[in-house]
Parts: sequence; C-alpha cells; structure tokens
Amino acid sequence: MNELDQAVLLCGLPKHGKTTEARRLAKAHLERYPTGYVLVHDRHAQFSPDITRAFKDTAEWRAELAAAAAEKKPFPRGASFRCSATEISKLAIELGEKHNNAKHVRVPMMVIYDESSLMDSSGPTHMDALDVDLFSNRRHYGIAPVYNVQRPGALMEAFFTQSTEVYIFSQPSEKWTHTLEERLGLRGGELDFLVGGPKFRYVLWRQGEGLVTS
Repeated sequence: MNELDQAVLLCGLPKHGKTTEARRLAKAHLERYPTGYVLVHDRHAQFSPDITRAFKDTAEWRAELAAAAAEKKPFPRGASFRCSATEISKLAIELGEKHNNAKHVRVPMMVIYDESSLMDSSGPTHMDALDVDLFSNRRHYGIAPVYNVQRPGALMEAFFTQSTEVYIFSQPSEKWTHTLEERLGLRGGELDFLVGGPKFRYVLWRQGEGLVTS
C-alpha cells in the first residue's frame, strides 16, 4: 500500500495502546521520509519530546520555523500542538498545497489527532468540510491522517469506510464491536473476542482485504 495514500483509525479503550501505536507510526514516518513532517493534535504532550517538539499553536510554529530558516538552523520535523485540531488541519492543507501534488510529494506529512473526541470540527453526526477536504485529497496534499478514537460512534461512519486501515483494540461491549462490524462490513460477532481483551492487543482491518491480523 502506498503510505502517502494512507488514512488510519485506531479504535479502543483508554490506556490500551492507541497512542503507543500512533507513536510507532509517527516514528516510522519520520524515519522513512527524510523530508517528512509529523503534526500532532496532542493536548497532553504524549509525543514530545522524543518524537515532536511542543508548540502552543501553529502561529508559534510558523514564527520559529521562519527564524530557523533565516539563521539556516535545523528545525524539528515533528510538532505537537495544544491548539484546536482545525488549526492543525488548515496548516497541513496549506503545506500540502504549497509543496505537494499527487505525482510529486516533497514534504510527506502524517497528521495525528491523538484524541478525536477533542476535535472541534467533525463528530458522530457530521463530517466537517475541512475534514472532507483533507480526507478526500490526502494523496494530492501528501497527507496521511491518523485518528485515535475511543468510541466507535465518536466519529461518523465515513471516517471508517474511507480509511485504509483500522486498528481495533479492546472493546467494552458487544454493542461497540457490532457497531464496528457494521461499519467495516464484517460478519456479526466477528469481533466479539475483543470484548474485555488484553491491553496492547489489536486486530488490523485493511480496505479491500478485511481483517488481516488477529
């Protein structure tokens, strides 16, 4: 799979491995793409300081990037932000429009929303126009979005059906696993073994393939 056409959801209970897996994806992205960026909506600084540098908002990031460029100093390729998720999405799209297109991606970006319930745009009944733009045009922008989701119903169905990969961690009830099965086109009861499952264990669903690990 072309990682520059990637969209990932990590769905499961708190403290069961979603952020750990997102950190792994972030590290792998920076290692694979020497010109790549990782931008994280990270209110609790779970990606810094080893993967990202923490910024109050995108304005602070822009100012420090400009200062580093003027002095010809290196600038960290990973950034965590405490500002709104919308602000981060706008920055990613702006950078994508400036540097990338579907045939040539100079700045591959991974944009991680570490807790999607804190997003100020989309939710269980609405996919904001900005998120539609980022999701639909990710290949042209060179953006791989990653969403951490505690409840399957926290984001509307389109986030699941349009994702390329969904990592499914422990679930608290069959009601939640059945919601996931419906959204991912799985058989009823196929995910029930995840109810009350151990920490850091997940199954991986891939677009066009179904469950590929268990």
